[in-house]
Amino acid sequence: MAKKLVILCLLAIFIASPVYAGMANDEWSGKDKTLHLGVGAVIGLSVTSFCMLRSKMVWWKAALVGTGAATFVGTVKELMDSSSTGFSYKDLA
Repeated sequence: MAKKLVILCLLAIFIASPVYAGMANDEWSGKDKTLHLGVGAVIGLSVTSFCMLRSKMVWWKAALVGTGAATFVGTVKELMDSSSTGFSYKDLA
């Protein structure tokens, strides 16, 4: 399950992002990068903790699910932004 979620998220990034031709013109040192990192970390850690505590999942599988969830949310956010400011691989990274 966890592998499928990670693969699905990676496919969404690389297949859906070129559909939106507008690329964001932003810097690596932009103010929003710390916000992206913080929100991604909170989502990833929350999902990982939930999987470990509630589902009794092994830690590395829970970490894969948490990483996949954070990547999925970040990708959806960037796809939504692509219509106005452009898709940013830097924000996603």
